[in-house]
Amino acid sequence: MPSKKALLGAVALLANLLIIYMVPRFLTDALGADNPWTSFWFQYIMGALVFCNGVWLVMSAKACVLSRAQDRFWFKIMIFGFVCYFVVHAGWIMLAQNVAIRS
Repeated sequence: MPSKKALLGAVALLANLLIIYMVPRFLTDALGADNPWTSFWFQYIMGALVFCNGVWLVMSAKACVLSRAQDRFWFKIMIFGFVCYFVVHAGWIMLAQNVAIRS
């Protein structure tokens, strides 16, 4: 009988593979391949998947313990950085689509 941890790892792997398979197909069907938001959402969904897997690995290895103030500080910085890049990138796409350029 496999351990609970091994079973959880197998389920997580299958969930990751399902997300990797389904997201590009869903995005191109919903938005179209030439829409700039398609690549934006693909990039940040896949980036969030890799980011969450990395955080899960670090937490499960006890390399980051959120009860320590320094670890909590850097964890918040990592989350803020991801969200900040997301917001800035979305803003640039909105500006590129909605602001007319005079030539």
